[in-house]
Amino acid sequence: MNKWKKSIACSETSFLETKDLVVMISKNLNFVPLECPTCCLLMSDNRDSSSYLTFGCCNDCLMEVAQPNMERWKDGWRPSKEDRKLIKKKRLELPSYIMSE
Repeated sequence: MNKWKKSIACSETSFLETKDLVVMISKNLNFVPLECPTCCLLMSDNRDSSSYLTFGCCNDCLMEVAQPNMERWKDGWRPSKEDRKLIKKKRLELPSYIMSE
C-alpha cells in the first residue's frame, strides 16, 4: 500500500504517488472554491477571490448580504437555505451586458 510522503519543496504539502496518479494535499487553506458558498454561483474575478478569502463569500454576496449584517456575519450567521435560493434566483435574472459584434 502506498504511503503519504512530505513534499521536499514544501513541508506544508503531502502527496501520494501511484503508478497513474499523484494526489497532493496542502495544509495551506487559502484557496477559492469554484462556487460561492452563499449564492452557489461561480466565482468570476479577483474581487470574488478577495472577498472569499476575507469574508467567505463572493463580492456580490459581500455587498448584498454580509455588509448589511456584518456583526451577525462575523458571529457566523449565514442566510437560510430559502434566502440563498432567492439570492441566486435574483442574480440569475439580472441582464447580461456581454455584447456580440
